[in-house]
Amino acid sequence: YGGHSYLGVSGADMDYFRAQDMHTSVTYGWRVAEVRSGGPAENAGVHVDDIIVGINDTRIGNGDEMSSYLEEHTLPGERIELNLVRSNQTLDLQLTLGTRPPPP
Repeated sequence: YGGHSYLGVSGADMDYFRAQDMHTSVTYGWRVAEVRSGGPAENAGVHVDDIIVGINDTRIGNGDEMSSYLEEHTLPGERIELNLVRSNQTLDLQLTLGTRPPPP
């Protein structure tokens, strides 16, 4: 048991109003607001404003669902497929999960 899976991103749940602001039709998922330097997401090519809509083809509706999925179905060091929407295009990125750092 080696800790919690870590993507190295922060962000917020998508909703209708955020979708309007971003000119996208995607009203669910989790929008990436920050990609931590040197983290798993940056290494995999995740960008700010990417919308995470799935992991390994399991639909992710919001941040809680994403956290639960990572907690229950993944381990640090495992390769996953992130299902993203970027500029209204769907995109699948391979990502190797890191280990969540301890709180400061």
